[in-house]
Amino acid sequence: MKRKVQEVSFLVSSNVTDHAWLAGLIDGDGSFYKTNGTGTNGKQYTTIRMVVAMNHKATIEHIVDLFDGLCAIHTTNTKRQKQMWFWRCSGDHLRVVLPLILPYLVTKKVQGLIFTELLELRLHSSAAGIHKPERQEELFEQLRKANARWTA
Repeated sequence: MKRKVQEVSFLVSSNVTDHAWLAGLIDGDGSFYKTNGTGTNGKQYTTIRMVVAMNHKATIEHIVDLFDGLCAIHTTNTKRQKQMWFWRCSGDHLRVVLPLILPYLVTKKVQGLIFTELLELRLHSSAAGIHKPERQEELFEQLRKANARWTA
């Protein structure tokens, strides 16, 4: 069964300086990751997300002003219980923002390219009903290895 792909619009900056600025934040304080979950219908799902996390609220609010997205607060489990602010981008929103910042990513360009391919796979599988779980798993493994470079 083919699903109809909906047009979704987000309010994002058209200024290339803003695109480069966000890419720099992602290179420094951002991450690309996947989460697994179970929907209310019991089906398993995987979400891919691009996130910037920091304790400077004004910067996160500025990202939201320029690129939309979800802004959330979280208290870390440290002695000082420091508050962290998060900007999160996933799904159709990620499909809009990632191509704008990809040319400016440096240290996380590999993750950006992996996400670009994942988004394409998901778009085509959703529209045509053709699923490529093996390729998706290969890309998730590449993402895991790319992310591990920074934690070693």
